[in-house]
Amino acid sequence: MDKQALRATLLSLAETEMQTLQQNYREHLAQARVDDSDSYDEDELSHAAENGELAGLLEQPIQDQQEKIRLLQEIDFSVKTQVEAGAVVRFNDQYFIIAIATNRFEYHGDSFMGISTEAPVYTEIQGLEAGDTFIFNDRETEIQAVY
Repeated sequence: MDKQALRATLLSLAETEMQTLQQNYREHLAQARVDDSDSYDEDELSHAAENGELAGLLEQPIQDQQEKIRLLQEIDFSVKTQVEAGAVVRFNDQYFIIAIATNRFEYHGDSFMGISTEAPVYTEIQGLEAGDTFIFNDRETEIQAVY
């Protein structure tokens, strides 16, 4: 498994998400401005204020996304034998990347999902190796592989 290419895919997905967040922020910010040269009514002022609030609400997700990108750039994605940050783990016939939380995505015909080291399941699998079992949500599961 080419984990460096997998990291590049994760970075691309994270950067695309960042661009979307930034674009939404810019759009709401632009709509929050009221042109002083035109007359405007209370409805326009209300919409401008609402868009200003929405832009403000996007600031934290942008910062969170910047942190995810930073983490992806810093995590060691070398080959692993136990579950730790930078490992790819297979259990329940699914691949999980221990790095940042992501939605499911396709990579070379397989489905992957990123999970954070803050995720509850990570607490259960941290340090385990292929063949080890863990219990999560009252279900025993075997680690099929660690990359």
